[in-house]
Amino acid sequence: MKKFIVLAATVLALNGVSGIAQTWQDGPASYNLNNCIRVNTKSDTKTVKCTADYTYTGASEKSSVYFYFNYFKLVDPDGKEYSPNQAVLSSGESSTSSSFGFSVYKNLPVKVTFFFDYPLQYVSITRLVFANKVFANVPIRGGVTALPKSATTATIATTPNAASAAKFNVSLSNCTPAAGGTYTCTGAVLTPVK
Repeated sequence: MKKFIVLAATVLALNGVSGIAQTWQDGPASYNLNNCIRVNTKSDTKTVKCTADYTYTGASEKSSVYFYFNYFKLVDPDGKEYSPNQAVLSSGESSTSSSFGFSVYKNLPVKVTFFFDYPLQYVSITRLVFANKVFANVPIRGGVTALPKSATTATIATTPNAASAAKFNVSLSNCTPAAGGTYTCTGAVLTPVK
């Protein structure tokens, strides 16, 4: 008789340590986070994919595993929760329903990727919820994040040398997300407001 294991999504978080995969054992399984990445490079995409390896370590040689989407969530800084809208296995199997099951073999890792719609302005996942575990500040790598409107064009009341009272429009370029929701820009063009 097959042993059934009820599991949530198999993504781990970095628990505040950027760039280092974390592994944990939970019952008859071990998990290893590969990454969470913003996919596509279009400024209108909100998709984040989180990929982890799931390895069955139980007593039998083969088992069945069930993943339930509602046990896994991304949480933004305002507390809004985002559930996965798709899961894909390394075998190519995928599901867009609220759960799915598949067979696993002892000590043979299965790569599981979950896809979420997560707002562009965030460069990290404020909370990653995995069943009864919660991880904080999981970085999102790659992709493009939308700059706030105030960062793309702003009006300032001083000139570059602060000697004049004229106003300027500021256009920023080559901006990348930085810590705390700020941006670092290496290019700026100031044009006088007429």
